[in-house]
Amino acid sequence: MVVRVFGIALLIFGIAACSSGGTTAPTSGTPGIGSGGPALPTPTPSLLRTATPEPTIAPTIDWTLDRDWLAEQLLVEADSVASNARRFEGGDSRDLDVLVPLYVPLYLASRCVEGKKPSVEDFRVFANNSISKRTLVDQAAVRVIRVIISAADSWRTQSLDAATQHCLQPYLYPESASDANPAIDLYLVSSLPSLSPLAKSGFEVQVRERARRWFDQIDPQEPYISWLCGDNC
Repeated sequence: MVVRVFGIALLIFGIAACSSGGTTAPTSGTPGIGSGGPALPTPTPSLLRTATPEPTIAPTIDWTLDRDWLAEQLLVEADSVASNARRFEGGDSRDLDVLVPLYVPLYLASRCVEGKKPSVEDFRVFANNSISKRTLVDQAAVRVIRVIISAADSWRTQSLDAATQHCLQPYLYPESASDANPAIDLYLVSSLPSLSPLAKSGFEVQVRERARRWFDQIDPQEPYISWLCGDNC
């Protein structure tokens, strides 16, 4: 039997747990929200829900979309979501132009481990739900990373279904530096919000330079996202 069990419910539980309180987000280069005006779309069930006790991964649908193309489309949609949120909520001090683009790597990784097909429309619901829940995006990213790492053994033995194997591959054992971009972006989401504005750009440059060194190994054994995180995840 194909094994599909590794920690998705833990992910759902963890993100629900860090959904309260103010959102920690970068403070430069993007929009903010406020209060007043029409209500945001009603949140739909997502990885922000309370978990069931047993961690499982859902059967993944066919993951055929080009990752880079979809990420670009989602970044365009992120600008629209941030703009609408500012208009709906008014004078909130949070900088949504920085925050909402961080939802893109989190969303793509989350949909992979949840076995759900990503789309622009689904991302819009996810982002609005995350805004309304005041999701701590860096903590949510760490939870997703831990779920992905927990799947490494199943990935190596090819005991996951083919679609899950495919969508997890850039996070666990990418074939090139460009193939590793989803993992690098997810790691940055887990780290950038806690940094001061002045430190963010230098940190990102350092991470992207260091990220290439994994490919210098003759036979890399440690999962890529685990190696990238070190003790930080």
